[in-house]
Amino acid sequence: MHQKELIRQADHAISQEQLLVAARLLRQLSSDAQSSSSSSLLTKEHHTVLKKATITENVISTHLKPPVLDAGWKKQTEVHGNRDTIIYYKVDDDDCSKLTCRIETPIEASLLVPLMAVFNESELYETWMPRFNVWPAAKVGVRESKKLQDQPARGAQVVQVTVDMPRPFISDREVVFESYAVDDIDAQGLIFLKGTSLEVGDHYYHHDDKDESLHVPPPLPGIKRLDFECGWVIRRCPDDHPALRKSKHKYPAKEHLLLLSLTQYVNAYVDWVPQWLINFFTRTALSGQWKSLLQVATDVKEGKRPDHAECIRNKQELYGWVNGRIQAMFDKLDNYSDNNKENGNA
Repeated sequence: MHQKELIRQADHAISQEQLLVAARLLRQLSSDAQSSSSSSLLTKEHHTVLKKATITENVISTHLKPPVLDAGWKKQTEVHGNRDTIIYYKVDDDDCSKLTCRIETPIEASLLVPLMAVFNESELYETWMPRFNVWPAAKVGVRESKKLQDQPARGAQVVQVTVDMPRPFISDREVVFESYAVDDIDAQGLIFLKGTSLEVGDHYYHHDDKDESLHVPPPLPGIKRLDFECGWVIRRCPDDHPALRKSKHKYPAKEHLLLLSLTQYVNAYVDWVPQWLINFFTRTALSGQWKSLLQVATDVKEGKRPDHAECIRNKQELYGWVNGRIQAMFDKLDNYSDNNKENGNA
């Protein structure tokens, strides 16, 4: 394929949030025998896409593999009731202050857009994120959440969240993170959401053939800025997923099930992480926050959250797109299943 045609197709894929599709096309340029002339065609935006694609592919690879308990993942809790959820965690072998958690929950497809609105509308975090009593007169919870910048891509934004921390933490914690969405339904049958913390300083973005900048300020006195990574993979839920084996939840009849798989990494910047703090974070704080997120999404779906409902109505470019792409994914799977039945392969 001609180099300029590869660039044209890659740029179109970028405009459709198909970052991995774009990266596959751009990598054909970098592997071209005339690599020097090919590389000159790549813009700053293309190099950013390639970098993000590598990160995205690594995280997706983790999500598509079942947690292997003898490879560092430990099951922390399994909940069945209103929702089916399994939480795992992993502590870094070289730095015990680094904790990665993994959550897996099946949901009905009609809950996805409400759920994404709860996650995406960061300025409404304070209206639903719970505060926890660690012990008497010691609470942990979101103090403030605000959007620093909307970016040109659907769902892309930069968010600042400040969390009050109890003793023995000397300072409260804060994260400034960039989020973006990736549509890889045609190749892998999934949508991927990524959040990654940004360092202090100027960050540049390409939009409408020009570079735009965002300055991330240093944290205020008494606040410690965290390293933070999270990744969501949204795909069809396997029929044999472990979370469904003991399910007590009544999923809507004749509705497709999606699997939400979330990994979240945090460097707490403490000398060591005691087991009680791991238990609190994974069993109480993270589990409670996840439960609240799912309940708020259910409330949005049932019309009980007018602020979120208004955001969905006003941002159909994002939420209508998500709904349409998920429907396209299941249409593709249904057609594949019907064709197999017609050919006697059922």
